Amino acid sequence: MQRSLSQLAVIAGICLLIGICGCEKKSSSSSSNSNTATPGLGGGGVAPGTGTGTGTGTGTGTGTGTGTGTSGPNTAPSLQLGSPSGPQVDQVYLPFILSDDQSDPVDVSVEFSTDLGQSWALATEGAAGNGTTALSTAPGGVAHFFVWDSMADLGNSNNLHVELRMTPADADTGTTAHSLEFAVVNLGRNDPDADYPALAGELVIRCAVEGGFVPWSYVVNRVDGARIYGDGKVVFVRAGANGMTEISQGWLSEEQIVVLLLRINEEGFWNFQDYYQAWMAPTDLPSWNIEVNLNSNAHISGSYGGSLSAPGGFMDIFGFCNDPELPVQQVVSYQRVTIDPAELSQGFYAGEEYQKKLDTPTDWSWEDGAQGMRWVSP
Repeated sequence: MQRSLSQLAVIAGICLLIGICGCEKKSSSSSSNSNTATPGLGGGGVAPGTGTGTGTGTGTGTGTGTGTGTSGPNTAPSLQLGSPSGPQVDQVYLPFILSDDQSDPVDVSVEFSTDLGQSWALATEGAAGNGTTALSTAPGGVAHFFVWDSMADLGNSNNLHVELRMTPADADTGTTAHSLEFAVVNLGRNDPDADYPALAGELVIRCAVEGGFVPWSYVVNRVDGARIYGDGKVVFVRAGANGMTEISQGWLSEEQIVVLLLRINEEGFWNFQDYYQAWMAPTDLPSWNIEVNLNSNAHISGSYGGSLSAPGGFMDIFGFCNDPELPVQQVVSYQRVTIDPAELSQGFYAGEEYQKKLDTPTDWSWEDGAQGMRWVSP
């Protein structure tokens, strides 16, 4: 069928209109982030049109991260606590060892008691020591030390029954460790119960076993179990030794003598009778005698047969004022020999107090004077 010229003109105009308006065929594929449109196709020599379009794309990526983990559950730290040695004054040194399976830093708390552990209070840290926080540890233990400022917590006082305890902790709390009991002597001889004369030759404490049915040689050669003087000198018979063959001498510190006097007071010595008789006991037994001399008081108490008649505490005093409990330092011993006839004739011989010879007359005494140290007749 042949079209008329008017029909052809209409068709051409429609195609031209379509080309002008961007009639196109879009691509079915896209790049990673955009699509490019293809030119539209015109007919009958009409110029192609252009256009733009948008599309979407997908991609992949990788990342890294860090984290922490644990090798297992935490175990509480443990602590080994040492004890002060002897009476303490002011700054008290307390050694301890900290152990922890994970080697974690550990804190410790330190407390003190002066009433046999009935009550506890935090201990004030002194000027030295390793502190109480973030202390190093190891599975096999690390040694540390704490210094307690006892003056800050106890002031100017004497305390016989002091105890320290320490508790370790990291994320978990360990078992509390206790020290042995010890004495703190911050008041010293200013204590009315321990105001002894601190002078050479001034007898402070004497413990002796005397009398009884014994040979005369025993009476002549017997020596006291212990004699403690104000300058700290101690003349005594060592545990296991025989005073007939050996005498020893040593020294005590002021703090040690104060502790002995406080313990004597604690046992009720000043209320003891002058003498205790054991009724229905064998006859001719020796007496056990204790003598104590303070600046403000003096007393001698005896007990027939020792424990046969002694009140509570009497034999305890005998125990801690004699070796081995008596903490004597710088001990020297003398093996006794018999006095020479020439020495008897001249009325003296040279020697220290503990160097008393056998068969020295009972009325001879020891002196440290212008002639030197010697045993001399009256």
